[in-house]
Amino acid sequence: MRCAVCNTEISAKTGEFEFKSRALGKILVPHITYFECDVCGEKILSPEESDRVIEYVEKQENKAIAKLPIGEFITANEAAEMLGITKQAFSKHSKIKRGLIYSVMIGDRKYYNHKSVKLFKEKNNGKFLLSKPDVTPIYTKKEILEHHMPKKFKIIKTQKPIFSHRTFISHTQRDVESKFSPWMYLVSMKNKGIRNVYR
Repeated sequence: MRCAVCNTEISAKTGEFEFKSRALGKILVPHITYFECDVCGEKILSPEESDRVIEYVEKQENKAIAKLPIGEFITANEAAEMLGITKQAFSKHSKIKRGLIYSVMIGDRKYYNHKSVKLFKEKNNGKFLLSKPDVTPIYTKKEILEHHMPKKFKIIKTQKPIFSHRTFISHTQRDVESKFSPWMYLVSMKNKGIRNVYR
């Protein structure tokens, strides 16, 4: 099979597949087989695997919706009144059936999220981000070394970002005054206070 973008061979891979959800942001779907181009990074899913991805994402979204406070949900009658339509028109609305308004089942009745209904009225799509955004700070070389290394090490090069959320970005080799590498020190300290930064 060849890539539709750059016309090079694509290879089959199995692992985590990244999916962008309006409700959850970026989500990693485990154990998915897909085809990926090693040149441009284009990814292709089979119809079966695509269904698995959608099913997994929907389950995760429903779990997140169920965690919203029950006081934020209203009845179908109240939701229909907010939208200015009848209850019958509300229940038959194709976009609402597709889940563009967050809802939960309590017993045999369905309740709708007030904020989602309001957003649907304004933008015709009631989905909003349910998970908290990633606010993990980006650490610089200077900050890491000042807080986690002895004063005997002196960094000569200018500071550059080297750590972000669970990501290690390697730059050029560091110049130090000691024979003991600062990176070796960071590795040795991995389990002594900077685990949240290093992993």
